Amino acid sequence: MNSHLTAWFSSLVLLASVVSTPAHAALDRTVSVSGQCTRSVVPDRASVTVTAEIKDSDSKRAMTKATELYERVREKVMKLKLENRELSTSELSLNELREWENQKMISKGFVSRIGLRVETSDFQGLGDVSSLASKEGMKEIGGLTTFISRDKMRDEYNLCLKDAVKMAQTRAKELVEPVGARIGDVISISEGGGGMPRPPMPMMRNAMMMADKAGGMESGPSIEPGKQEIDVTVSVIFGIK
Repeated sequence: MNSHLTAWFSSLVLLASVVSTPAHAALDRTVSVSGQCTRSVVPDRASVTVTAEIKDSDSKRAMTKATELYERVREKVMKLKLENRELSTSELSLNELREWENQKMISKGFVSRIGLRVETSDFQGLGDVSSLASKEGMKEIGGLTTFISRDKMRDEYNLCLKDAVKMAQTRAKELVEPVGARIGDVISISEGGGGMPRPPMPMMRNAMMMADKAGGMESGPSIEPGKQEIDVTVSVIFGIK
């Protein structure tokens, strides 16, 4: 009785193995491809930082004068009516200047710094901000940055993602059609790394400080945003018919 059961069970296992073999073989009929997309995008946002710096023998006077200059420039920047403007304080500091003289540390006064970061979608308006800050006596004007806003980045990335998938599908067809096959359903798809390298930024600080020594700038410089690249990669596995 036991031998009959054993023989029956062995036959059942063998039958299941034979039936499943074609299915596994079908799953092995796949093609793996990748698709890439690179889009050059013009940034729609930019920012610049202007900094008030005051040196004085008295710490309170240094901070007061720096604050007055900072507030005066901030109020005038607000009147420029920059499109989609955002203002933020980039730094606030008060430090004593000390030097070693005659075998001891000597106080040389105090320096107070207050920075104002101006962000806007009005690139040429940043030129006006630079000119205004120079005329008012801001010691440093720099940190110019152009970048893509979050909404535009999302839209451009999604468009690039679709192009990458289409490229992967085209590559799969080009691989299998010459051997008389066709691509089937998508078995798996994964999104690779996407990135946006930071482009070189123009240096404005030295030019602005020279303009300040010359009595201020008559007009602001033209701001060229350039272009930045968005990269997307996808990996797709198709079945083969």
